[in-house]
Amino acid sequence: MDPMPDLTLGRSIDLAVYGPAHDDPVLAQATVAADDGRQGVVLRFQMLAPRERERLEEIMQAMLQRIEDVINEVLKQARVSPADIDIVIRTGGSSQIAAVKRLLERHFPGKVTEHDPFTSVAAGLAIASYHGYKFEVSRGEK
Repeated sequence: MDPMPDLTLGRSIDLAVYGPAHDDPVLAQATVAADDGRQGVVLRFQMLAPRERERLEEIMQAMLQRIEDVINEVLKQARVSPADIDIVIRTGGSSQIAAVKRLLERHFPGKVTEHDPFTSVAAGLAIASYHGYKFEVSRGEK
């Protein structure tokens, strides 16, 4: 799945929509309905039936693989193994997805905990900004 999909007028993209009441996201399709060139785009959503579960897992597979690749790279660069890790703190909305929880638990059994998943990322960014950290947003390569 492309992390920065083409959002031109009329284009449809597949999304995983989730909330705190669900372990797994629901698959939705969004179509770009309007784009004023300044404020962003307007998306028209169509929720897809639960039987689309296989399609949702297929869409999420690329994201899960990227997460797994990052875990492996960080462990490699730090020259540690999962056994050397004492605790893994899940935070951020995507950490609520059951497949992400399973992936982390598989790598770090019994060491994964959750902390304030919906506000901690924003709080961390505010703290970093206060201390003068600068961030660059990468839109990926086309």
